Amino acid sequence: MGTEREGRRREIVIRANVQALGGQLKRARVEGEGLGTFYIYCDEPASIGGANSAPAPLQFLAAALGFCLLTQLERYAPQHRVDLGSAEADIVARFVSDGSVLAGDIRSWCDGVEVSLQVQSKSPPGQVERLLELAERACYVTQSLLQPVPVSIRTSLNGEPLGPSGT
Repeated sequence: MGTEREGRRREIVIRANVQALGGQLKRARVEGEGLGTFYIYCDEPASIGGANSAPAPLQFLAAALGFCLLTQLERYAPQHRVDLGSAEADIVARFVSDGSVLAGDIRSWCDGVEVSLQVQSKSPPGQVERLLELAERACYVTQSLLQPVPVSIRTSLNGEPLGPSGT
């Protein structure tokens, strides 16, 4: 990743290939330039056909927010001369679905996310507050949740394109 220069645009491209393994178990191969390649798994609880053997997708989303915020805090603390003793994030994310899959009117959304950051530092409160503000603005996950993100889904069936998904 290197060092960050003032005013320089930076793009990170993440690729994930996700495969259904049966039941609700999925395996993803995730990679990004300079980030390495990793395999991660997700599952669902037994109540919806899973084995509860790995975090559910929404759990990854909540954790990703905490991971990203704390990464930015730790990344920028030395640059802003903040003695970051420790940092912890508690995230509560509320997801809602309404309607029926059988009736074809199912809708799902995130109803809100609450983040509670606990920071221990010997630095002056104003310096820590500025660091927190920058970390929030630099956190890709926070900003992705706050701002609408275009999503395009293309589907193929037996190797042939299938109609638009409507997203």
